[in-house]
Amino acid sequence: MPKTLNIAVIGAGTMAQAVHLPVLRRRWDRFTVAALVEHSPRRRREAADVWGLEEDIRFESVADLIAAVRAKTVTLDGAVLSTDGLHVEDLLALMRRGIPVLVEPPLGFSAEEVATVADFERMTGRRLVMMAYPSSTTTP
Repeated sequence: MPKTLNIAVIGAGTMAQAVHLPVLRRRWDRFTVAALVEHSPRRRREAADVWGLEEDIRFESVADLIAAVRAKTVTLDGAVLSTDGLHVEDLLALMRRGIPVLVEPPLGFSAEEVATVADFERMTGRRLVMMAYPSSTTTP
């Protein structure tokens, strides 16, 4: 039987609620939601309640999540980065820990930000970033 992967869901907005969490839940045989990161206390609580996530795996920031990974209270095999707005620094923090990340676009808001991420991945010699790209289900 394949290993169950421990995934952190970062951002509890529309994409996480409508796409990522349902997919992870539907494939319970392959994935466990090992952590939820959301800066808004209300959204963090509501999402955790809906998805049955215990208090000890809810975090306010990626820095808090990384601290838990360092302390070995959370084990991660990957993360879904689905935050609203800027997230290059969060992405780089996860990459520095060697955590593969599925990222909702945009990856960055400048050529420099995108280059920093690409350069870091090249330096590690590991593919750590995968872009989420919604496909269109409409036909012309």
